[in-house]
Amino acid sequence: VVNVINDTVEALKSRLKERAPKAETDADVFQTIFSASIREDLAAVRLAAVEVAKTNNVIRGMYDRQKLRPELQTELQGIWPGPQPAPKRARRLA
Repeated sequence: VVNVINDTVEALKSRLKERAPKAETDADVFQTIFSASIREDLAAVRLAAVEVAKTNNVIRGMYDRQKLRPELQTELQGIWPGPQPAPKRARRLA
């Protein structure tokens, strides 16, 4: 059973690294794999996803615009600052 799990984790890590350069067209694939690694507590795959995200401008842009799944936004706050909320408009006093 352990060998099957290890083989599955290695396959997911390899797939994630292969697909990373195509993240612009495969952002959904990245999110699916990263989200599953969080849900299933696959630390090795999760770390690989964070490493991919560190150098991927498409993923960073999605993070900055808060277009990633909520659990991914939270996980990536470990490597990037949290997105800044839009400034509030000042109210006029009458």
